[in-house]
Amino acid sequence: MKGTNSSGVVGVSFGMLSIIFGLLTPIVGIVFGIISLFFSLNQKKTEKNSWSKSGIVLSIIGLIVSIVVMILSVIFAPYVNQVLQGQ
Repeated sequence: MKGTNSSGVVGVSFGMLSIIFGLLTPIVGIVFGIISLFFSLNQKKTEKNSWSKSGIVLSIIGLIVSIVVMILSVIFAPYVNQVLQGQ
């Protein structure tokens, strides 16, 4: 795959999806972030260009967002449960 940007494009696409899904469903965001990181690093190995850099940055942001949302949901879940039960 020398000379193509296909891995980089897939890495950037999954990186954007990891940020979006990281805000909605963190588990899916983490999975997409890992997939994005894999494809972006593969692009960096074959041909180092802006697609690989962008994919790596987006995947790291997506992973961080997903982990933060997951931690916050675990911390605030008991409070939301109390509010919903009216206590």
